Amino acid sequence: MSSIIIIQKTDAVHLITDGAFYDAEGRVVDVRSKVAELDRSGCLLAIRGANYPSMPLAFLLGLQPNFDAIMTALPDTLRSVLQMFDIVTAGDARCVERHFEVTVAGWSDERQAWTAGIASTFQVRDPEDAQGISHLDGYEPFMPLLAASACCMPAVDGVGLLGRTFNRQEDVDGLDPVTEGLLLHEAQRLVVGVTGDGQIQYLVGGLAELVTISAAGITRQLLRRWPDQIGELITPEGAEPVEDVKARLALQMAA
Repeated sequence: MSSIIIIQKTDAVHLITDGAFYDAEGRVVDVRSKVAELDRSGCLLAIRGANYPSMPLAFLLGLQPNFDAIMTALPDTLRSVLQMFDIVTAGDARCVERHFEVTVAGWSDERQAWTAGIASTFQVRDPEDAQGISHLDGYEPFMPLLAASACCMPAVDGVGLLGRTFNRQEDVDGLDPVTEGLLLHEAQRLVVGVTGDGQIQYLVGGLAELVTISAAGITRQLLRRWPDQIGELITPEGAEPVEDVKARLALQMAA
């Protein structure tokens, strides 16, 4: 799974994502933006997990006229895309190759607020989704949830990194998505994930991009480009060696 940071301010929604696309072994195959613009609704779309849904979801959700219509269409749309994948693969795909998580950001007429919604195809408390929303109370597969005002997936210690809490909307409004958002993203880069082959690897990389949607429109800003190379595994500077991570996790599971 890749990374996303969602910052819902009073006047905008900020999304920070990485740009690494990788194969089943975790080797980088491409580096590009993971945030699509849905022109008809004026919304943003970002996907974590399996890569295959990006184009069909951008097309299908792009047909909807606004954010609230997208939220209504999400359950059936996600089911249809997953069913299509199962037909093509004859149901012979690993969980991490099959499942995905969708974030949509835009203006909600119903809430009269800039809003981000999240939906996922994982089952409730899916063990393959340790870094996603399936463990949240009230989660149902395919059904959208409103994102917290400030959230990170995979989770990192935002309070420890930034030295303050974000329990109130004014706290979130004061968060700097450029400097502080990048600090959170850098911490996410040091969190391991699971590849299509079921191996533990570092998977956050390529680049860090900030995409903002507000009444002024949509803007993009490259926060950082990582030195990850096509055809190679992601090896963040200063990260715990993968073999040490595997050994530590094995000890935890055996305890």
